[in-house]
Amino acid sequence: MSRNASSHQPNVCIYAVVDVSGSMQGSKIGSVCTTIKDMFNTWPDSVLFDLTLFNDKAEKIFTALKSKLQIHEIVRKIQDKCAYGGGTALYDAWGDMLTSIPDAVLASEETQIFILTDGEDNMSSRYTLNDVLELTKRRISSNAQFTLIDVGKSNIHLTNSINSVGKSQMQAMNVDNSASGIKTALQSVNSNILTSIRSTQLPKSNPIDNRKLTTPSAVTATIQSQHPLLSTVRKAPTTSVTPKLAHSSTNDATTSKKMTSLTANKTSHPTDSNVSYVLK
Repeated sequence: MSRNASSHQPNVCIYAVVDVSGSMQGSKIGSVCTTIKDMFNTWPDSVLFDLTLFNDKAEKIFTALKSKLQIHEIVRKIQDKCAYGGGTALYDAWGDMLTSIPDAVLASEETQIFILTDGEDNMSSRYTLNDVLELTKRRISSNAQFTLIDVGKSNIHLTNSINSVGKSQMQAMNVDNSASGIKTALQSVNSNILTSIRSTQLPKSNPIDNRKLTTPSAVTATIQSQHPLLSTVRKAPTTSVTPKLAHSSTNDATTSKKMTSLTANKTSHPTDSNVSYVLK
C-alpha cells in the first residue's frame, strides 16, 4: 500500500494504550508525555493516531489523523488523567482497543500497536489475561506489529506469555522502572513506526527493471507487449553521404543493386540502433 500524504486515508495506523494509574505519577508520566511528543513530531500528517488511557477504567481519548490533532492537547489529557490516580484496568483497556480496530484496517493497513504499563491488572471486569492473549493472537495480522512495554518488570509472566506465542508480529519488552526506561522503550517502538511509514512511501518498481534483457529483440518484445499502441519509426540515417558515382549504365545498375540490398538488410533488423518508439 502506498498513499499520498495529502490523502484523507491514513498510510499508517498507530494504536496506543497508556497506563495513567497512580503508580505512573511523577517522572514516569513526564517521560511518557515528552517522548510521545517527540514521536508525534516525526510522523507525517497522514498517520492515524488512536489513544486509550486507563487507570480504574479504560477510556478512548481520540481516533484521528495527525493533521487534526494538537500535541499540547494530547499531553494535557495524559497529565490530567494521571493526576487522578487510581488502579490498573489493563486487560479492559487492551481488549477494548483491539476490538475497536476495524477489520479492514488490520487486513490492509500498516498498523502499529503498543501498550505501556507499570503494574499488574487489578481492576478489569470484562477481560481476563487469557481473553486478551487469545484476542491478540487472532487479530494481529501480517500488516500489524504489537508491542507490550512492561515498566519495572512487574508483568514478567505476561511478557513471557506473549514472547512464547512464536508470532513475529507480537513482542514484549521489560524495561527499568524509570523515566529513562520508558523513553528507551518508546523510542524503540517509534523506530518500528517510522519503518512502517517509510515502507508505504516507496515508489512502485518498474517491472522491466528487474528483468534480465540481454538482446535487442528481447527489449523490443517486452516494450511492445507492455505498450500495444507503440509502433516503430526509423530515425534519419547518420552515415556520411555516398560519393557521387560516374554516369554509366553499368555503374547505375550496380549502385541500384547495392542500395536495394542495403534497404532489404535494414528492414530485416527491426531492433537496430536507428529505431525509436512513438504513440500511434
